[in-house]
Amino acid sequence: MTTPFIASPSQMNLLNERAEQALTLMNSFGSLLLDNDIESWLDLFDEQIRFEFPYADEGYTRLLEGKQALAAYMASFDGMIRMSHFSTPVIHQTLDPDLFIARFEGTGIMQATGKSYVQDYISLVEVKNGKISRYLDYWNPLAVARAATPDAGQGEG
Repeated sequence: MTTPFIASPSQMNLLNERAEQALTLMNSFGSLLLDNDIESWLDLFDEQIRFEFPYADEGYTRLLEGKQALAAYMASFDGMIRMSHFSTPVIHQTLDPDLFIARFEGTGIMQATGKSYVQDYISLVEVKNGKISRYLDYWNPLAVARAATPDAGQGEG
């Protein structure tokens, strides 16, 4: 039989402190993207960031290694989707104080089609020295496909 984990008061204080830091970090993550302040957004990440897209379809980016690769990816993404809102993230703590799960929704407009983009994100985030060192972005590729696919007859005239 497994013995349950019981956190000491000091461990609870650390977990609570890290949960507040995680919420602040993820709120900045969303607000900087909405402001299109990519330079400040990139400052949230460690130089050796591993940014992963586990659900990316074949032929799409699945892994970015390093802040320069993330910056280049964001430059190529610019103008594809105009994000208009990110919900307040729900933070789920783990027993590792440097690892958390963030759940949030993002909405916007797919520029090429003018269609609504609605995405539920679940992100596994590792933090080192106050910077995001690993980010696993579990987004739904079907939401992208729905927004990117023109309606029948769109563009005809």
